[in-house]
Amino acid sequence: MRDALLGQAFCQMFDIEKPHDFQIEVAEHLLINRKSVILQAPTGSGKTWTALFPFLHAWQTGLAFPRKCLYAVPLRVLATQFKEDAERVTDGWAKKPKIALQTGEQQDDPTFENDLIFTTIDQVLSSALSVPYSLGYRRANLNAGAVFSSFLVCDELHLFPVDEQLAQGALATLVEQLRTLGAAIPFLLMTATLSEQMLTTLAGQLKAQQVTVSADELAKIESQQKTRRYHIVDAPLTAVSVLAQHKRRSIVICNQVQRAIDLFEYLEQAVIDDPAHVGRTQVVLLHSRFIQEHRRATELALRGAFGRPQPDEIRSDSQIIVATQAIEVGLDITCEHLHTELAPANAVIQRAGRCARYKDEVGDVFIYRLPDDTNQPHLPYDAVRCAATWDAFSAPKFNGQALSFADEQQIVTQVHNPADARLLKLIESNSYKRQRDINLATFQGDKQVRPALIRKVDSRTLLIHDNPQAIRNPYAWRGFSLFHGTLRGWYQRLLQSDGDLPDWCLKYPVEVPDVSEESRRRSTYNWEEVSNVAHLDVSPIFVVHPNLVAYDRRLGG
Repeated sequence: MRDALLGQAFCQMFDIEKPHDFQIEVAEHLLINRKSVILQAPTGSGKTWTALFPFLHAWQTGLAFPRKCLYAVPLRVLATQFKEDAERVTDGWAKKPKIALQTGEQQDDPTFENDLIFTTIDQVLSSALSVPYSLGYRRANLNAGAVFSSFLVCDELHLFPVDEQLAQGALATLVEQLRTLGAAIPFLLMTATLSEQMLTTLAGQLKAQQVTVSADELAKIESQQKTRRYHIVDAPLTAVSVLAQHKRRSIVICNQVQRAIDLFEYLEQAVIDDPAHVGRTQVVLLHSRFIQEHRRATELALRGAFGRPQPDEIRSDSQIIVATQAIEVGLDITCEHLHTELAPANAVIQRAGRCARYKDEVGDVFIYRLPDDTNQPHLPYDAVRCAATWDAFSAPKFNGQALSFADEQQIVTQVHNPADARLLKLIESNSYKRQRDINLATFQGDKQVRPALIRKVDSRTLLIHDNPQAIRNPYAWRGFSLFHGTLRGWYQRLLQSDGDLPDWCLKYPVEVPDVSEESRRRSTYNWEEVSNVAHLDVSPIFVVHPNLVAYDRRLGG
């Protein structure tokens, strides 16, 4: 009876005929059995709605369930898209939660006061540890209460940052916190690509209910009623190889921004030189170093051009997207051919989710060797994991074959099981040190432990201004997101430059210790000059002198 009632409510909320069994199973565990859940389900199966339904249903009906939901993701672009989806679903409701977006780029709710907050795992963990990225030290403990009284959703769990050698980072800290406090916090962890080792071990350690999709149910999911073949290409990714396969819609994914930019320019020229494509095929570049309005405009256009095919659709336009891994999750797009540089198996399969995404589609995924003309071409990934992925997809039963979700999971387990087993043991054995760092953050406000507990190699937000002291609240400004290693390399080259430099090049904000009444309402900052590479680790936000930067609408920053 309760199954039927939940099913009816699910159909009414999302305007569908029938939910999947796993969607109702998750709701039952959370709302009725009071059990947290770890869910593994394929791309396109409705994981987002699975996560939102228990919270929104409880909100509408008054069930005893947290009145606040933090929906945490690894990437800012995901938070933005999910917020838009939730607003569309709740539009017109007489009684609905207040929805907000809180990321380093767009800070609508730095104190977590709204009801449904789409955010990043960095924001959630820094808040839980009382060292929030979004607030000064006087208000640092405000958000911890919000985190520990919310329904916590963690989506795309496999992308949460973790240093596998040191067992540090957001994934390790999340496991530690949920292992300690999870009984008091209803949570849902979700992914499409988690190894069997990681899935079963986490479920046991966190005392959560493991939910997977049965083979019978997989056959009923429309997104699985398609054909997607995988091919190994024993050569680096080139413009020629992309054009040789291109029909109407192709997606190309590089592991590094500069390689994406270079390939984009080669493809543009190759299209001009090819009579079959000149004037007909458009090449589009998408990566993290575009300003927000340009990136969002590009994403919106791509959702139209690469969206779900319509019945009897006949289109003559031709487009190729060149992107980085930022496209591998979130964007609801599809293509006939997807070309990707070699990456770990879970990343490759996530990227493949943008190829033949919908029912009755046929698509091909091409996996290319990494270039050998650059230093550490595997970055930001692990070289050993990339090599294991190459070996797995090279097996005759997978190479050139149409793979099912079960086949894809077999590859993920083969590649990731050994390392995941080592990582989980290391996370457990390093618990004492991690708890010590957690205590330093929580009780002493020590921000120096944030890199170890959340994200060491991450992005930095760059503001551009000739007078930083005029920036009263740097965390309310929007800037460029730049990979930490890229910023470090740029700064090192700057130090070695013989050219004329401005009086200052790069600065970071330091909160002023002020006990005045005004300071209790609003923090004030001084801007310290970056004088060595180590300073790039002490702040998530920097301001750069305008004379040192340039921006191109086609190529980004």
